[in-house]
Amino acid sequence: MRVTFDISPFEMFYFSHDGIPYSIRDSFILAEKPNLAANIHESVLRTNDGKNIWLTVVGDTEENSEHGGIIRGWYVAIDLTDEHAAELIKAFSLWSRHG
Repeated sequence: MRVTFDISPFEMFYFSHDGIPYSIRDSFILAEKPNLAANIHESVLRTNDGKNIWLTVVGDTEENSEHGGIIRGWYVAIDLTDEHAAELIKAFSLWSRHG
């Protein structure tokens, strides 16, 4: 389910999953796949409580904030098993070699 957000520049981005708020800062980024032209950022995260999450963030505007992040848009956070996380990490690494 899409969750909309609108934060101010330099404000920490938080996402919620299963009613628990998480921040990127408190999660370990296992892989990421930005698409700057489309203003989309996908990442595979391991949260501080050990969950694997596929986080897709889509910006509503063409401009990012001064610090390079999306400040208004929507996100989707999906649970991943360890196996699915490993597959997505591999896929993102193959993309980055060609992208």
